[in-house]
Amino acid sequence: MSDGAKGNVGQLIADIGEAVVKPVVDEVGKAIEEGGQSIAGTGQFSSNPSSPQEQQKKKLEEQKRKDWALKVIEWNSQIQATQQKVRQENQQREVQQTQQEQETKKVKQFELVQKQQKQQNLNQAQLQERKAEIKRGVGG
Repeated sequence: MSDGAKGNVGQLIADIGEAVVKPVVDEVGKAIEEGGQSIAGTGQFSSNPSSPQEQQKKKLEEQKRKDWALKVIEWNSQIQATQQKVRQENQQREVQQTQQEQETKKVKQFELVQKQQKQQNLNQAQLQERKAEIKRGVGG
């Protein structure tokens, strides 16, 4: 009878071991497989979360990435607009400076022409005085 009891107890332990150890081994195997697949980016865990909380978390992360991308795009657009404005202001400033330089050059040319005309008029007046002196003669 003792052999039969030992056999029954041994069988019971074997059955319990199978009932407990086999599912644990299976679950550990699945966890290892899913872990490897999620790292590799394949499998059901990474592409289709099983729980609603995981799906919600993934949607929130996606929305955060989209919001960030939109902020970056808006920031880039603002920078481009600012750069365009600065370029236009610089171009306008250059045009104004060029116009002022041309105006100054015209004024200088005008003054030079007036000075030359004055000098020419003075020279003609002196020339006419000499002619008058020559015609009248010296002393008289």
